[in-house]
Amino acid sequence: MRARFATFLLPPTLALAACADTPVDGDSLSASVTTATEMDGSTTGGGGVTVTGTDTDTDTGTDTGTSTGDDTGGTGASLSEGETSTGDGTTDDGTTTGGATTDDTTTDDTTGDVIPPEKTCLYKSTIYGQAPLTLDVPASSPITIEFTVPGLPAPELVNSATLYFTGNDLDHPGMEGTVFVNQNDPLDLPAKKEGNNLDLDVTMDITGLTIEGSNTIAFGASDLHSAYYHISVLAVELQAHVAECPAP
Repeated sequence: MRARFATFLLPPTLALAACADTPVDGDSLSASVTTATEMDGSTTGGGGVTVTGTDTDTDTGTDTGTSTGDDTGGTGASLSEGETSTGDGTTDDGTTTGGATTDDTTTDDTTGDVIPPEKTCLYKSTIYGQAPLTLDVPASSPITIEFTVPGLPAPELVNSATLYFTGNDLDHPGMEGTVFVNQNDPLDLPAKKEGNNLDLDVTMDITGLTIEGSNTIAFGASDLHSAYYHISVLAVELQAHVAECPAP
């Protein structure tokens, strides 16, 4: 009678495991399992992590393996070497990666209005650069010569105000004459003994005396001496919070 033999096909993983139980001295066993979704030899797990590996066993018991991973599940912006994200639109090197820039403007806490940064501006009289105005009157005379300086900002925006002008023949210190800024109390007109028939460049602090819009600067006689002098090239310089200065 002919002997019959049954043939059984084992799954690849079982067959390899069976062979691995009895390695031959000096030989090595290497196994690789590839699924239908792993045709390129790599396994992609959840979250975009890629793992590759090789396991080699010999009779010496040495186990070597490598594993590399690259998590691609996040969507954040990349950073240069040495930088870390601070979560507020900047990196740890101080570089802004988003948000708006600001300037030197401030906001009024009461009205909410935006206040421009401080500027130094020159406001010239309406006859700036023209022929001088001359005052020739006796002491205590009510007659004055008058200049108009237009376009000044509101007083609350002004930090300081300086009056500039050129005076000729201002040679009687303390009694040459008076200066009225917007009809306020009179100020002493500066003079020097050596100013006889000479031009003097005069500077006067008038902080707190300016008004918004057109300002008047008037020159009169003192109560002590008659007045005879010439005034020209008059302007007001402000340190003020304004958007723009007048054109030169």
